[in-house]
Amino acid sequence: MNEAASELRATYRLQLTSSFGFVAARALVPYLRDLGVSHLYLSPSFHARPGSTHGYDVIDPRQVSEDLGGSEGLRALSDTARAAGLGLILDVVPNHMAADDANRYWADPALRAKFFDIDPS
Repeated sequence: MNEAASELRATYRLQLTSSFGFVAARALVPYLRDLGVSHLYLSPSFHARPGSTHGYDVIDPRQVSEDLGGSEGLRALSDTARAAGLGLILDVVPNHMAADDANRYWADPALRAKFFDIDPS
């Protein structure tokens, strides 16, 4: 098995959606490798608000989005990329979460106080 690229030469950003998830990304790996891409840069992949088109409205940062293929799909993409010599870069923005009742950390006042720094004034 090839080692993933350690030298960052060229990234290719993939905007993951429910219609273009980890399986579709895996299918592109050989093509992107042949183009000289060293790393795939994945859009946010945590469990986001239903119907999210960008992933920055996370509702559970502990779960990989099932709409994208879940943890198993991400693992399969990671394995495929590594075997092709590509690395993965994950777009993780900890302070980007849905600020509505779809996010239980926001909807529950006790969790909100624990996870968010809010100035009530």
